[in-house]
Order: sequence, then structure tokens, then C-alpha cells
Amino acid sequence: MEHILVPQQNWLEIADENGGLHYGADQEWFSVLWRRKAGCGPTTAAEQMAYLAHTRVGMGPLCPLPVLERKPFAAYMDAVWEHVTPGFHGLNTIEKYSDGVRAFARARNVKVHLRELAVPKDADKRVPLADCVAFLRAGLEGGCPVAFLNLDNGQVENLDYWHWVLITGLILDGDKIAAVVADGGKQVEIDLGLWYATTTDRGGFVYLPSEGTA
Repeated sequence: MEHILVPQQNWLEIADENGGLHYGADQEWFSVLWRRKAGCGPTTAAEQMAYLAHTRVGMGPLCPLPVLERKPFAAYMDAVWEHVTPGFHGLNTIEKYSDGVRAFARARNVKVHLRELAVPKDADKRVPLADCVAFLRAGLEGGCPVAFLNLDNGQVENLDYWHWVLITGLILDGDKIAAVVADGGKQVEIDLGLWYATTTDRGGFVYLPSEGTA
């Protein structure tokens, strides 16, 4: 069994007012109802950029918070929303996600590069699962959690459909492939291999490579 986790997991944790810790953020923290309903993409982007701001040289302006606490982080999520903005159908492509992250970074004078892996709706047009795992490994081992979009959760019962989550690790056990994700302020383990085999709609993955590894 092999575990591949991004380092410095403490920068994925967000403290609440009662001393508890959340694993990532929760879109329910948005103050506006529409944002709570459609905000999984901006929430994932906020988690991803806040992590990089605290772990990667030159990325600090992406998130000015010295510590990650729920109320200030909720305000940060609103700032991210202004650039990573869902439409009527949500943030339903990886291109929209990437464009929003670039715009947010540009507004803070930070140059970013993004790598994307699309998962087409037609299964016969998808890259082999091993190539998908290699893409995720490159992101995680390069020190970046990977944003994950799925429009159909297939047979994975603990993953919402039409939803973004942040992949923070992989667990490889023979032919079984699990992803550790931040979803709703909790750490969740999902069967990524099952999703890849059974999803009936498109999805994809996005991460920010470290300099020189684009």
C-alpha cells in the first residue's frame, strides 16, 4: 500500500470559534444563499490557493491570512468568488475554474501556471486510469492539492454529483485507487478508480505546478 499526501497538512486545517478543526472549508460558510448552493468551485479554489500561499515561495499574496480561521476564511472565500464565479450551471468545466484562478492571481500580481486533465463524457476517449493517477501523483508530490470536478458521481456514494472537491492524497493498494479529499470541512476517502470506471459525465483535475515543472 502506498500513501501519497501533500506535505504540511496543517495548512489544510481551518480552526473554528470553538477550538475545533475543519479539514478544508465548507461552502455553507458563504453568507449568501446562492453562494452556499453553488459555491463548491470557489471553495475548492480558496482551499487550494490558501495552501499554496503558505507553502510555496512567491505565492503569499494569494492568501493574506496569517492563520486559517473560519470567519476570516469565509470572507476570503467571498473574495475568491469574485473571480472564480459560478454561472447558472455552476462552475461546470475545468477551464472555467482555471480562468478564475488565473484572474484571482493576476489581481494580486502573482503569476501562476496550471495543469489540467480533462475526463471526457465518453469513456473511450479518456486517458488510461494509470495516466490519471500519474497526473495526480505529479501534482501531490509537487506540493499542490488537486482540484477535482465531477458532474456525475457514478457508483461512488460518498461523493456528490456536479461537485468540486480538493484531492489532498492518494492511497494505492494493488488495483484499488482511493483519493483523500477535503469536502464540506471534512476529510473523506473516495474510491477514485470506481468513479473513473462508472461516471457517465465529464469531469477533470487541476493543479498548479511548482516553477520549472510545468
